[in-house]
Amino acid sequence: MKGSSIFWIKKKSRRSIMNTQVIVNSPNAIDVLITDHRKIGELFTDYLELGEGDSRLKEKFAKFLRRDLLKYMIIQENVFFPFIATKITRGQDLIDEAIVAHVGFKELIAKLQNMSPDDELFDATIKVLSQRFEIYVGDMESCFFPLLKRSDIDLDELGVRMLKGAEKVD
Repeated sequence: MKGSSIFWIKKKSRRSIMNTQVIVNSPNAIDVLITDHRKIGELFTDYLELGEGDSRLKEKFAKFLRRDLLKYMIIQENVFFPFIATKITRGQDLIDEAIVAHVGFKELIAKLQNMSPDDELFDATIKVLSQRFEIYVGDMESCFFPLLKRSDIDLDELGVRMLKGAEKVD
């Protein structure tokens, strides 16, 4: 399908993690970000619903979370932020705040990489990361998105650039 993009979302069942395809027609930057927000949010929700139990499944989810969240930040830092920095009011201020949030995410991700699901603070670290991401998404969708919609930024062009950036990260 011309003008469509395919995103891979990890969906879990209690026994396995499988790929589910989501197709977004003419993806603009906001669509790309919303898709990423929902995908990562679902991974957090699914992980937190596991509760006590299967350490191997928890480790798989943690691996997907680390990978997808790092990829999300790389695309924002290398494509999204530079593209919008000078094109929206308060752009650089909002980007600076987002970068600070990214630093916090990366610190928690680094902690997780040095832990196992059996560690006492593993679940708590995932939960804090989830809460911070939820706040970040709320800020992004309530602050950035309205500014983007009111700007003269070509959101389709930016969306395509973000998807191409994502392909390079894979």
